[in-house]
Amino acid sequence: MNKFTGHEAYILGEALDLYVEEMNKDILRLEGEGKRPIFTTTYFPQIAKDMKFKIKENTIKEKQPIE
Repeated sequence: MNKFTGHEAYILGEALDLYVEEMNKDILRLEGEGKRPIFTTTYFPQIAKDMKFKIKENTIKEKQPIE
């Protein structure tokens, strides 16, 4: 099984943070227009948290030899 390097895990984490930020901006904009989005601003941070856990579990540990 291929695992992420620390650098790859970092990039994915940063991308998730940007994604959450943009999605929450869109949700707040829609709410400001009087619309009712399907998702709330708490949904995407929770999904990102779950994904970051999976990324961490699938990242090469520093002291583990690379195969």
